[in-house]
Amino acid sequence: MTATQQILVGRSAGGPVANLFITTGHFTVDPFNATSGIRYNSDGTIDERKGATYTATGQNWYLPTTTGIGSSYFIHHSVVTGDALNTDTMGTAGTTDLSVAREVRINTTIVQTKISSFSINITPASGTTPVVSSATCELTAERSI
Repeated sequence: MTATQQILVGRSAGGPVANLFITTGHFTVDPFNATSGIRYNSDGTIDERKGATYTATGQNWYLPTTTGIGSSYFIHHSVVTGDALNTDTMGTAGTTDLSVAREVRINTTIVQTKISSFSINITPASGTTPVVSSATCELTAERSI
């Protein structure tokens, strides 16, 4: 069984999108592994991961979708509460550019629930300010019997 809730709010006429809210989860029954993730793409789109597959959310961190726009921006996150991320290609220093897709992911291979809440921020230059797009995110990975 798989369930996901995706909520993104905040639009702009063009450029970085502010005030995003992302909640995604992967819930599975033993013997499968549960994996949940978010990927920011270099064209301004956002994908979610449930299990082994990423799918487009239909939402953007940059509007309109623009090939290669990520090379003009940097991304970082802060883990606010919960479990540590298992995969992290964004980092926390603000020195990771978006010229390629960047992701964060949690997973569990045992019967348990893992939850990680954090923010993702986009800046126009290396560093943590000024933030031109931000998202409050929660990932849930649950494996049950």
